[in-house]
Amino acid sequence: MSWAKQQTQPFFIYLATTSSHSPLYVEPRYAKPYEDLGEMFANLYGMTANLDENVGRLLKFLDERELSRNTIVIYMHDNGSDEKTSWFNGGMRGLSGSTYDGGHHAPFFIRWPAGIKGEPRDITALTHGTDVPPTLIDLCGLKLSRPTHFDGLSLKPLLDGLPDPNLDRKIVMQYGVQFKAWDAAVMWKKWRLVSGTELYDIATDYGQKTDLAAQRPDIVKILRTHYEQWLATTRPLLNPDNWVIVGSPVERNTHLTSDEWFGSRGSHWKYLAVTSEPVVGHWKIEVAATGDYDVSLYMFPPEANTPVNQALRNMPARPVAGARVLLDGQEVARQAVSTATHARFTLPLKQGEHHLLEGQFLDRDGATLCGSFFTQVAPSRN
Repeated sequence: MSWAKQQTQPFFIYLATTSSHSPLYVEPRYAKPYEDLGEMFANLYGMTANLDENVGRLLKFLDERELSRNTIVIYMHDNGSDEKTSWFNGGMRGLSGSTYDGGHHAPFFIRWPAGIKGEPRDITALTHGTDVPPTLIDLCGLKLSRPTHFDGLSLKPLLDGLPDPNLDRKIVMQYGVQFKAWDAAVMWKKWRLVSGTELYDIATDYGQKTDLAAQRPDIVKILRTHYEQWLATTRPLLNPDNWVIVGSPVERNTHLTSDEWFGSRGSHWKYLAVTSEPVVGHWKIEVAATGDYDVSLYMFPPEANTPVNQALRNMPARPVAGARVLLDGQEVARQAVSTATHARFTLPLKQGEHHLLEGQFLDRDGATLCGSFFTQVAPSRN
């Protein structure tokens, strides 16, 4: 919000919060009203209350700056209900990560007083997260600098109160870190094809309890055909080389986390725990400008200001004595480190180079303990 105060041109803010999501940590004052529900739910609902408070702060800021009327505000999340709590899921089957509707049916609220006319209302059309970019482009009247294909569709006609122009739309929802054919749901009007074999009519069976595949093979065939067509165009695009740009003038400090690792998965808090096998991975980087770069390796988020060899909340301490950085699988530097919050290395890099960047923390014998779960790369100030 402080940044937005300084803007004199239209601005875009993508605000991804950690609430409400594991790890379930929140200030005690937020959890206290729910303490009779037990620690897990008290923290979960406390995080939700904290999120609600801060959304309120954001909306109040827009009001005070007289920005509310012509600012598009979208509130949404990424997938279904928390798989750990199994508490409330609106009568849907499945939790986060499931191919049943409860695993991926998410709320989407949009507010734009100057542009969306009429009373507040529900839109029941089948929509998808990929619809957001073309919708914002359409609403804002933006011009694309080059022809671009979007997987999603603009929702502007629906927001304008017009009939759904895509009544026959079919959508594929595919999960998985590693692609697996048919680990998906195919959605069409009231129909849901799950795993390629189960068929549900959510108009009469919202909880997806009765499999109708045997009774409606015609619908199964239509949805299987759509998935196969989708797969034929999608499979060639799987596992591309997505390079993270470092040294860009529009983002001086590049923040890397284990969530974007290649070679291993470190996208969850549990991967910070001490395990029998070292958890390591690398990032694919592309250099925007020639020069020296500071590469800072952290065990924990930099904001935690926690030494690499100490514990943080329920994450036990590791016996860190050193760190090293690798480029393209080869060690280029190492140093002793124990009580500092991070290890910093300075590396010369050239414009246009592509590298596999990896940071590791070491024990006193030089053995790898784990990867650097959080890393920052920035042009050196020296």
